Amino acid sequence: MIQIEWTTQAFAQLEALPQAIAVEIIRRTDALQVFPEMGVSLCEQLQSVWNYRQLIIKRKHRVIYRYDREQSLIYIAAIQHCRQQLADYSDLQRAIRQSQPKE
Repeated sequence: MIQIEWTTQAFAQLEALPQAIAVEIIRRTDALQVFPEMGVSLCEQLQSVWNYRQLIIKRKHRVIYRYDREQSLIYIAAIQHCRQQLADYSDLQRAIRQSQPKE
């Protein structure tokens, strides 16, 4: 089964949201375990973000995640309001690196 890992940044963004929206985001992200590619690929919008996808929640919030097919792992990198500028590739990568366990 596909595992979902939240970055520290994304989890903090989730906690800052009203409870009803946060619950809906969790419900929709849990569905990624069964349908990991249901989010729209960001390669259409940003050429450098070829391995990231976005899931739009109630036309107001976007969940940006990376699906690693080889590891059966989904990294939730960020949660943004749809009016915000799309996160930069380097910021998304940094959020994931910072949340991974140190070896």
